[in-house]
This record gives sequence, structure tokens and C-alpha cells, in this order.
Amino acid sequence: MNLKLTVILLAITTLGCGLRINQNFNYDKQITPTEIAEDIEDLKKSLVKYHFDINWEGKQSSIWKSLDSILLINNSITIDSFENLLSLIINKIDDGHSKVKHQDSIKFTNSNQFGFQSISDSMAYLRIGNFMDTKMMLQALNKFKLNYNNNPKNKIIIDIRSNLGGNIQNVNRALTYFLPSNSKLYEKVEMKEFNFLVSKLASIALSAKQNLKLFKYTGKKKINGNPQIYLWIDESIASGSMLLSYHLQNHGAIIIGETPQGVFNTFGNQYGHRLKNSNIIYTLSSIRVYLTEESVTRMEDMLTPNYIPSKKWSLSDLVNYINTLE
Repeated sequence: MNLKLTVILLAITTLGCGLRINQNFNYDKQITPTEIAEDIEDLKKSLVKYHFDINWEGKQSSIWKSLDSILLINNSITIDSFENLLSLIINKIDDGHSKVKHQDSIKFTNSNQFGFQSISDSMAYLRIGNFMDTKMMLQALNKFKLNYNNNPKNKIIIDIRSNLGGNIQNVNRALTYFLPSNSKLYEKVEMKEFNFLVSKLASIALSAKQNLKLFKYTGKKKINGNPQIYLWIDESIASGSMLLSYHLQNHGAIIIGETPQGVFNTFGNQYGHRLKNSNIIYTLSSIRVYLTEESVTRMEDMLTPNYIPSKKWSLSDLVNYINTLE
């Protein structure tokens, strides 16, 4: 597959395709058995047409059987009930990016997403809250680089708690500050031929808007020296933040925080879809990222924290713990 397509690998939080979230969506509205049947048929067609490979684990028949069981409903139910039934099926596809999106629970915010501060003469703190906002991320990273190179630290805390991911090229950008020059992020990317044109157009649009470079290797390392990295995670990290954690840990970073609860499974580039009767929104993975020739496929194979606190920590708790490691 043409590696130029890697630019459009998006995170779990990106719906794509121009879908709008309605936070006043009426989940109490009733949907009839006929409408349910039409939506189930619509969903099956999407799974075959848009998903990278709905039978990637040999489970297509069981997915179809579960969807068909919903057709046994012979009376109208609320859209909320219908969405719950679909979530039990779609959210278990287990590719890390195919999900039913509950519309009144999706919120977008840029608060507390990026920032840098000096903790002490030997320790710095860097916050990277997502890999979607290229401009804000680069501003924080460049401020960090300038400050760090003028006043090097022995230890750096990188806070990616609740980072659900973003564009894989922004993960590349972030890793370029810390990994050895020309480190490989992934081996290859595969995509359905059907999605080629749509993804190519998305690639061109994103490249023009964000000046994205099309590399699967990091560039020249941007900070001097080899400080000890402490990566602060939580159970909510996913996708691009899992990829960042995977590479940093492989290069000696100490991972601190709760074990992530999501899955990665090296899939990405999710696109959003809407069922025509219920207006339920769901996303499907259309690309597979191979980290190696063999391809790491499970989140538990990718990342295990070096230390899991017994409670939620504040920044001062983390700093005190790191100081005890000396």
C-alpha cells in the first residue's frame, strides 16, 4: 500500500465523513421492528463495505447471528434500547476503533490539553492531551524543546492521561523529540481498495491544512542528551497514545499509571456512519497498521505499566514517587 496514505490514520475520537454529533438527541423516541430491520441490514452492508476486514478474527458469522437476534423483537423500543443492543455487538469487534457513539456523552474540549513547566532543576513536565490539534501540540513541544535545550533536565514527565489519540503523524512528531533519529514507528499500512480514493482525498486535505509530512520514521532527534522519561498514563489512553507509549517504553521510558482498558490491535483510520432510521452513529476501522512484520495485535502485548498506583495520583504524588527511585 502507498505509504502516503498513512497521513489519514485518525484516532478513536475522530468521526470523519462530516457527521455531526447532536447532544440533544432524543433517545426516548420509539423505533419500529420494520425500522430496526432496515437499520440492521444497513449496518451489515457497512460492515462489509467499510470495515478493513469484518472477518479478521473469523467472527463474521457470530456477529451476523447476534445482529439477527435483534430482529426477534416484535414491538417498538426506544432508540436508547436499540443503541445498547448494537453496542454489545459492535463494541466487541475488538479492533480498537469500531464503536457505537452515544451522542449526548461525546464532548470535545481543548482545556488542559497541552502545556510545559519546570518542576525542579532536574525534572520537567510536559502535557500532551491529544494528537489531533497539530498547532497547539507543536507550540507546547517547541516551547518545551527551547526550554529544555537551554536548561537540560535529568528527568521528564510526559503526561498523556485521557489522550485518546489522533493523527499518527502527530505521534511521529512527538516521538521525534525523544527517540533516536530515524526510529521506525510502524512497518506498513494496509487498506481496503474501496477506501483508497476517499482516504487519498482526506490525505491531501489534511496535508494542505496541517502541513503534514508523510514519514513512517521519526526525523532527527530534537532534544539533547538522554533524560529518563516517565510516561504518566491512565486507563483511558488509546490508539495514538498507545503507539507513543509502546515506542517510548521500548526505548527505556518508565510507564506509570493504570492499565489501559481499551484495545489497540493495530487498526486505525476510523470513519463515522449513521443509521438511516435510528440516526445512531458508529465508527468502523478501515486501515490496519503493522508495527512489525508479524504485527503486534493485542493491547496487552503492547503495553504493561512499570508501576500501577493504588489510587489516583496528583502531579505532586507522581513527583514524590519518582524522587524515591533515586
